[in-house]
Order: sequence, then C-alpha cells, then structure tokens
Amino acid sequence: MATTDDDLAFRVPAFRSANVSAGRLWGYGFAHLLLAFAFLVLVFPVAAHAGWPEHPVKLIVTFPPGSANDAAARIFADGLSRKWGKPVVVEDRPGGEGTIGVGAFVAAQDDHTLLYTVAGSVSVAPLSTT
Repeated sequence: MATTDDDLAFRVPAFRSANVSAGRLWGYGFAHLLLAFAFLVLVFPVAAHAGWPEHPVKLIVTFPPGSANDAAARIFADGLSRKWGKPVVVEDRPGGEGTIGVGAFVAAQDDHTLLYTVAGSVSVAPLSTT
C-alpha cells in the first residue's frame, strides 16, 4: 500500500508544516541565501588585512631534512612564496615525534610562523607530557 502525504501528515503532525516544496526552495528562500553568500564573498576579502605577510614567513617542519615530508613542505612553501610575494623560509626541527618542532612553533608566538606537521604531534604528544 502506497503512503501519501496526507497519511504522513496524519501520523506526524509537523510533517505538513515542515514539508518544503521544490518551488519554494528555489523561490525567495534560496534567493536570500544566495544574496547573503554573495555579500560575504564580496565583503570579507576587502575586510581582510591586505598587507599580510609584512615580512618573511617561517615554516617549521617537524621532519628531518631530505625526507619526503620535507620535500613536500618545500614545494608548499615555494607555492606560498609565489602567491604572497614574500619569502617562505623552511626550518626543519625534527625529533621527539614532532614535539620539538611544535614547541618551537609555540615559543615563536609570531603571526609569521607556520607549522607543517602531522596530527599526532599536536593531539597525542600533549597527553604524554602530563
């Protein structure tokens, strides 16, 4: 036996009010959502600080020099350097399962220092030091 909308409306009282037809979805509600999205896309890049980075950026890598992850970080840094027009210096800080590099990143307290690591260095390592 086929179930109709009227049957569901009888069993679930809120079904009829929560039912949104395809015409309504693409009507005013969607237009407002699209307008809000366009506003955010146009306004936020203008509001962002256009001068960043103001000086060279340091990328701390928690892997040893010459490793595959170090090579990937250097390729990533080269792309960022071309995009930003400022040099991105790669600094390798291996050891301690990444905690040495994470410690150097935290100690830098600089908005021009980035960290290239794996999730374990920042999620599991703090648990082992307590």
